[in-house]
Amino acid sequence: MIRLYSSTPFEKNKLLLGLLVSIVTGTLALIVAENIADIGIALGAFLGGLIAGRFTVKPLSGGSRGAAVGILSLLLYYFFIVPMLYMARLITIPDVELSTLDLIVAWIITILELVGVGFVGGVAGYYMTAGIKPVTKPSPEVKPTVPSLSRCPRCGSSLPVDAIYCPQCGLKVRDIRPV
Repeated sequence: MIRLYSSTPFEKNKLLLGLLVSIVTGTLALIVAENIADIGIALGAFLGGLIAGRFTVKPLSGGSRGAAVGILSLLLYYFFIVPMLYMARLITIPDVELSTLDLIVAWIITILELVGVGFVGGVAGYYMTAGIKPVTKPSPEVKPTVPSLSRCPRCGSSLPVDAIYCPQCGLKVRDIRPV
């Protein structure tokens, strides 16, 4: 179970919000220009990891949430978003003949890239909020109290609580400080 600093529903859904930011950023990069699509998808994984990693208690839990965003966004891109954008004719897919080995290597590199970038974003998200302490109300000022003597040190007679001088011998037993 991942503990959070706060328990609002918004903060509990950081993983989903991070995934949404990741998908939107990468999808916009795919639509705008195909030559920046890889950068946009990696940036989306980092930003998604950054959001998902916030409000976690440990850096590794923030990193694992960021890595989860990276892998989930990769799966959504290749199985849902890219085919939908292609069918809507918003993007084109170049005709390139790749061998099976080339495809496997490309997939492994892409998976490692997005998982790593998401992990780094998650750790960065943790460290962004780790130094932030909750705002606490300042405690009201406590005025220092002047110790009151119960007996005069010179003659031993009883002293009133607010006495400045001993009523018997006249010894000054307390200083007057202006308020």
